[in-house]
Amino acid sequence: MVGVKNVVHLVKDNAANYKPAEWLLFEKYPTICWSPYAAHCVTLILKDIEILRPGDTRFATTFIALKSLSDHKDDLQGMVTCQDFKKFLKKDVPKQVKQVVLDERFWNSCNIIVRAGTPLVRLLRICDSDEKPSLGYVYEGMYRARKAIKALFRNKKRLYQQYVDIINARWDKMLRKSLHAAAYYLNPAFQYDKESFCEKSEVLSGLLDYIDTRVDTGGNKAYNEISLYRDKQKSFARPTAMTIARSTRPEQRPYDPVDYECIDKSEFWIVEETPEGELDYDEMEELLEEEMPRYDEESSFDPETNDVEPIAEADLEQFGRQSRSTYYSDNEDEDDWD
Repeated sequence: MVGVKNVVHLVKDNAANYKPAEWLLFEKYPTICWSPYAAHCVTLILKDIEILRPGDTRFATTFIALKSLSDHKDDLQGMVTCQDFKKFLKKDVPKQVKQVVLDERFWNSCNIIVRAGTPLVRLLRICDSDEKPSLGYVYEGMYRARKAIKALFRNKKRLYQQYVDIINARWDKMLRKSLHAAAYYLNPAFQYDKESFCEKSEVLSGLLDYIDTRVDTGGNKAYNEISLYRDKQKSFARPTAMTIARSTRPEQRPYDPVDYECIDKSEFWIVEETPEGELDYDEMEELLEEEMPRYDEESSFDPETNDVEPIAEADLEQFGRQSRSTYYSDNEDEDDWD
């Protein structure tokens, strides 16, 4: 027998039949933390944004194909305007293909989707990697993904809010657990980083909640150990310990290969790097005035609470927004993560 005291975290499948089992076992063993697979949570975020659809593989093959389509814009436009293509224009489908390929608004929408989804796909790759446990990087990864999307839209709330709401909805429901907060706080890559938000109330509250759940007696000892760790005292002050803490940063990669730093960078890591097209922000503003959102009957978002206009046509117009998450500020200039 493993014993309940030796079980810290159970990662479950997201199938419906697992949920009753989760609650039954949680009632019997409240010290065990349950959560779904982190990579699946990120995949669902991409699916909600309609970048990634379910398929035979959990990797973002559809997203990669969309990126490749954007990279070959000039070639595709040259193809539909060449003499050889004219013989196909007697049929309706080739005519529609030509119309779409020559539509600059389509390419702007395509570029927006690729650029907005890139941080999430980077995070998906980290969560789905078998090379290194990613539990201690989920918090920072979600923060960087949100930050990158907001920067992409120049921090204009009406442009980025629909994406942030989708991330919040999945993040709050599936992965915002006290265990993830504790793992983040105890990760030396962030604990000793001056730019880290380890002292935020959400992270500290999650850490304390997890300790209270796991430690039946001797809680004071755990709190004292955390104080020593935070203040770099006793064994945590050893030169070796500080070297290891510093080596988790990007400058020295041998100790920890998790490249969370790249999540909010502009480079694209999935395919061979090519210059990204510029977003047409003027056109985005015009589309905000021209178009009204439509809602899919199967959408998980309530259109009655929607106050966000669409960015562009195609898939983006179906995005709605959830009610405000308790963890995030409605103020465009305020963010609990910053």
